[in-house]
Amino acid sequence: MAVNQTHVGIFRAQGYGFVCSMCEKLHRAYGVGYTKGCEAAMKGLDCAGPIAGGDFSLYEGPLTTQTLAALCYRCGVDATKGVQPSSGGKVIGTCDEHFEQIRPQSGKALVSKSRVGR
Repeated sequence: MAVNQTHVGIFRAQGYGFVCSMCEKLHRAYGVGYTKGCEAAMKGLDCAGPIAGGDFSLYEGPLTTQTLAALCYRCGVDATKGVQPSSGGKVIGTCDEHFEQIRPQSGKALVSKSRVGR
């Protein structure tokens, strides 16, 4: 299933972040009438973003690894920083505003933008 741009707007208005709104798992769940999250949530799986110490490990959609690092996970603007779980994984981009939501959390290793080729 492709990402439906109309649904992206609906998801963003409901409070979903940029990455989640662009994930095919959320679009498929919406398509079958599930309103409490994506397919991963339906199955009790964890696909956490950086606030919860993750890197969207179950993400499926058009955003490439480089795009995930180049744009803010929450709002989609150009990232000013990158964060990565201390255990490794993908670098996830964040703007200054949304970085403040992550910073107090422990276990986050900051990664410079130059590391992600931008």
